[in-house]
Amino acid sequence: LDADLMFFSSPEAIFEELAGKSIFTTEHRFPDSLKDREVLGRFNVQCQSFRKDDVGMSCLRHWREQCLKWCYDRLEDGKFADQKYLDEWPYLYDKHLVIGQHPGIGVAPWNVGEVRLEERDGCFLVGGRPLVFYHFHDLRLLGLSLIRTGLGNYGVKSGKALKSLYRRYAAELRSANSLIDSGELKGHVRLGHGYADMLIRGIIKRDILWMG
Repeated sequence: LDADLMFFSSPEAIFEELAGKSIFTTEHRFPDSLKDREVLGRFNVQCQSFRKDDVGMSCLRHWREQCLKWCYDRLEDGKFADQKYLDEWPYLYDKHLVIGQHPGIGVAPWNVGEVRLEERDGCFLVGGRPLVFYHFHDLRLLGLSLIRTGLGNYGVKSGKALKSLYRRYAAELRSANSLIDSGELKGHVRLGHGYADMLIRGIIKRDILWMG
């Protein structure tokens, strides 16, 4: 799992999709307006599951070896970070691979604009089904009351439910930080170098959100 995920309902939906197969992963699900980004990988490495069988362990070892050999945040010779390697999985593992189909699995800034996100009684739904997890890619805490969501980088305008989703996550981050830093957020929210630039970019792209 990526560190910037938050689960909003049981992960059981992932295991139900995996069923008797060996490998589980998720696509970016880019809309047509962002299809050019697929050059960085069809799949996102936000959530993988490997069964402890011959196929699952073989896939995991192979991917590990690839990443140890080359893993950089740039596109080079058909590779990109740790995720472009996954493009070959459908051909290598075929019927042993599950590509997540549940609408509540793998929701992220690049595809949330294409789904119907709702909040009912404190629960989030995607297309009427429970949101399993959301990938808060590129989120930045800009102080005690400001969030830069990063949604503007994908042309997404945040509605009421999406704002509530981001505020819930930011509140959980601050709650976790309070256990470490006694509520001071020391070392986690710096208002020094780069702060003004991020704030200005966030204002321009209209993805600054008040915690209030």
